[in-house]
Parts: sequence; structure tokens; C-alpha cells
Amino acid sequence: MYQSAVKLRLLNHLFEIHSDLEATVDIDGMELKGGNHKQQIGVICKAKLQNLSLTKPLQINSTHPSYTNNKKRPDIFAFSKKSNRTYIIECEGKGSLQMNMKMYSALSQVVINTKSTITSNEIYGIAVPDKQDYIKQLRKIPQHIRELLNIHFFLINRSGVTIIKPNQTF
Repeated sequence: MYQSAVKLRLLNHLFEIHSDLEATVDIDGMELKGGNHKQQIGVICKAKLQNLSLTKPLQINSTHPSYTNNKKRPDIFAFSKKSNRTYIIECEGKGSLQMNMKMYSALSQVVINTKSTITSNEIYGIAVPDKQDYIKQLRKIPQHIRELLNIHFFLINRSGVTIIKPNQTF
């Protein structure tokens, strides 16, 4: 599953949970270029993402107004006023990078995007396909670090999303 498909499935899930969700998604050039198959998936996912939001248009490759960290734009930034919950999520998927490099990249981006004070309403996360090679890499992140930074794991497959909370072992 390519990164753009991970983003699409995760956002579908978040919109099911929060009817008032406002979100931005970063689709980089590599997701829209590359081999023909990858490019087609990126273009299809971008079009589906643009039609996803029911309340406000989903912003693609922009910064959400309530995102105040100027260090790096996350793959997904989403906010629900009703639940007062913010999601800041890095996504990984099929690509040319080695598996461990993908996880190092995702984890470093999550760390860079954390605030100095983290509340329980700020959900930091890493979203990956629900496959053993990704899960093996996620298990390398110590649980006490996940709890300290409130890092959730989102395992994405065709039938849905499994959320692993920071205090859960898997």
C-alpha cells in the first residue's frame, strides 16, 4: 500500500469518527511522480481526498491555521472542535526507502512536530500498512517514549484502521 493510500484510508477513518473534522494533508511530489502505477495511485488518492470532507474542504499541501509549529508540515493535520482533538500524523507506505529508514524518518518527523507541552487531546501518530515488516519496526520504539510523546500507531488495511494507543503493547 503506497503512502497516499495510507493517508486516504486514515482520513476516511477520522472523518467517520469526527463529523466536524477539519484537515490538511501533505502530498509530496514523489507521491505524484515516479512509476506509472505509483503516479496513478497518487493522482487517484488526491482526487478522492479532495472530495472527502463533508464540512470544510480538505486542504491539500497547505498549513492548517491552528497548526503553529513552523518546523515541518505533517502528512496529516486534523482538528475536531467538538472533541477538541488534534491529530498530527506521519504516514509511511510502499516505496524505495528501506523499511528501517522509513520508520526513522516518520519518528523523527513526529518528534520534530511535538510541542513542548503535550496534552491528551493532541494525538501524535505514525500510520503504516498493517503488515508484519512495518509492525516489526514500530515495535522498536520504546513504549515509555510513546507514552511520553503520546504517539499512537495507526495500522491501515483494506477493511479499516487499528489504533494502538501509547499505553498498549502489541
